[in-house]
Amino acid sequence: MSGVARASERMFTSGDIAMVANAVLSAAHGLGVRPKRFTAVWVMQAAVNGYAVGDEVEITSGWFTSAPAPYGCASSDATNIYAAIGATNPTIWDRSTGAQASPGIGNFKVRFRAWA
Repeated sequence: MSGVARASERMFTSGDIAMVANAVLSAAHGLGVRPKRFTAVWVMQAAVNGYAVGDEVEITSGWFTSAPAPYGCASSDATNIYAAIGATNPTIWDRSTGAQASPGIGNFKVRFRAWA
């Protein structure tokens, strides 16, 4: 049953958090333990590069700019989930063309999920 939450599994979903360059974003998950698994997604705030408003792009661990320098990464501990955000605009793949695109930091928010 891959991808299905078990009855005994606890889940956390954060609200959407505004992206800020050169910052560490975080959300308290309230699970009381380090999550067994977690994810961070960019939530599209504008219809750009083949994405619709509300579409999610997973960013869980280490995503990159076109310069191959890390843009950021996600991590967790027993109380929080974190996303370290770099200084430049994030680069994603255009869903329509497959080309690299940089829609601008203001077109994303971050949402965290965790399971324990």
